[in-house]
Amino acid sequence: MNLRTLARKVVAAISPKTFNRNSQYAHFGMAAAIYLTIGRFSFHWMLYLAPVGIALAAWKEFWYDRHYESDEERGSDLEDFAFYCIGIAYAAVVVAL
Repeated sequence: MNLRTLARKVVAAISPKTFNRNSQYAHFGMAAAIYLTIGRFSFHWMLYLAPVGIALAAWKEFWYDRHYESDEERGSDLEDFAFYCIGIAYAAVVVAL
């Protein structure tokens, strides 16, 4: 069984509402974790790299997902992108305090 087949089976077993909620937690959490780690070492570098993270999130959500994810795996591109941005903003606020 390849990874794509396994992913389809997992997605089919989870309700769309639960899958979407957990996906947003993951988008937020990964962005926040990456930028909290960067901010732990240098707040200025975190600010310099925030636009890079936002650009990568935009590329991933608006181009990559449309070409390489199935409709079952894809949620709302804008919602996913927003949670990446919220994670980066959260990290900036936490590190600034």
